[in-house]
Amino acid sequence: MHPVGDGYLFATVYRWFRNDAGERWYEINIGEFVHEDDIVMGDPAEFQGVAISSQPERPFGWVLADFYPSTEPNGEPDESAERIRRYTFIEVFDSVQGDEWLWYEIGNGRWVPQTMLAIVTVDPRPDGVGENEYWTEVDLYEQTFAAYEGDRMVYASLVSSGTNRWPTNEGLFQV
Repeated sequence: MHPVGDGYLFATVYRWFRNDAGERWYEINIGEFVHEDDIVMGDPAEFQGVAISSQPERPFGWVLADFYPSTEPNGEPDESAERIRRYTFIEVFDSVQGDEWLWYEIGNGRWVPQTMLAIVTVDPRPDGVGENEYWTEVDLYEQTFAAYEGDRMVYASLVSSGTNRWPTNEGLFQV
């Protein structure tokens, strides 16, 4: 047996079986098994990114956790407002610097600190990428992904990049 690290670790279960003692074991890699007491089965996320048919006019993104918006930047949550659910798609209409974080206005006078959102912005095509070539961008701070055809964004989603132990390499790479 060897340690695999701390924190949340995700694996695909290829098969399961019961041993002679009636214990359930899961095979997560060829020849690697996990006892039923040491694994928690997760439900697949319902979240999906968005296909983009026309270039976005403003930044957009998704809510990272359920919360109540504020009626002003740096304001307290307005619990009389409708609670905004995780993975809700939002557009950013305005932003201001708050005491600690940027605050985004997401419509109808609702303000949200940047820590509650993952934001996507349209960025210019990098040098070395042709005007009709495909390219992708991963924003490690926002944890977002965008796919482009030349200068036009065609898809965006949330991502979960690497960890300190298994970092995501930064830079421009050709596929």
